[in-house]
Amino acid sequence: MPACDTFKDDFFWMLREGKGYFAWIHGQPYRLARHLRFGHRGHCPLCDDRAPAPREMVRAVTEEQVCENPLFDLVLKALIRAEIRLISRFVPQRSHEERLTGSLVSEIDSAVFLMRTEFRKTCLQLYSVEKDVDFFYYDLSRGGKLEKTTGADLGFIMVIDLPDFPYAVKSLILQAKKVDANSAKIERPQYQTLSGHGAAGCAYLLYDMDLPRRCSPLVVGIERYELKKQYEECVKHNSQSFSYPFDKARSDGHPLSLFLTSHFAYDDPVGLRHGSFKEALAMFSQLGERRLRTADAAVAEFNGRIAILSIGRTIRFGTPGNETMEIDV
Repeated sequence: MPACDTFKDDFFWMLREGKGYFAWIHGQPYRLARHLRFGHRGHCPLCDDRAPAPREMVRAVTEEQVCENPLFDLVLKALIRAEIRLISRFVPQRSHEERLTGSLVSEIDSAVFLMRTEFRKTCLQLYSVEKDVDFFYYDLSRGGKLEKTTGADLGFIMVIDLPDFPYAVKSLILQAKKVDANSAKIERPQYQTLSGHGAAGCAYLLYDMDLPRRCSPLVVGIERYELKKQYEECVKHNSQSFSYPFDKARSDGHPLSLFLTSHFAYDDPVGLRHGSFKEALAMFSQLGERRLRTADAAVAEFNGRIAILSIGRTIRFGTPGNETMEIDV
């Protein structure tokens, strides 16, 4: 059974309830239109009077190939399925950021597993060689070695190894935040810490907790205009936190699924590029070993949880000599 057939019930939930992508493009359908391959329909989706309606666009994302490469399209649909299950099943439980992040990566793992057979079949059709897609959630903290975590930090590593796509290993640090009512509360010290890693390699992952709306999780780069503007105002008034409006987040950000398969995979200014997977993993290990001084303790700059998505390779892991787990791609 094709992966998209397996995901249909979840896609139907989003279409029926009008949540997820609908909440992101509400009032601004061009946010999604510019990412879709509507050229074959004979009009410009941004300015033509015959441009598709929001429902038509969201349905296209779930039912048609909207990415240039059909393999990225399968990954996109798996990630959308994970987002839908997060906002339909876990957001209503009002969990804190760390548990929401754990639920999200568990759903990504499940969706990628369900999609693997279709991915391998498509690879054989395209390239006449076997390729794989894999996902792994890795904890660098080694059973609580770190003294204290900084919150719901999530490291993300993507490995791409396809015959018709440049080999790439990229990483990103995501800081999860809940959007309660109409804004997210951003702590000034936390923003400063993220900024220290470089604008390209850091972003916020925003969970929309408004039940009637329930937007897909949004990724917003720390250097996006409105977010940076709010931070600068916070510094100017010597405040310890500031509010980041949800409407600004919708304008500045993208759903995680679209961000990973469009911007993160393709755009050099987004994410940090590495020569190998081991190099990317070593960077996160070094961040976990560094400490920041806070008012109450020394805390790690990164708490050690990493989501690894490999498009084209199997993720290898094991415990040589029954010692600490080793992982490679």
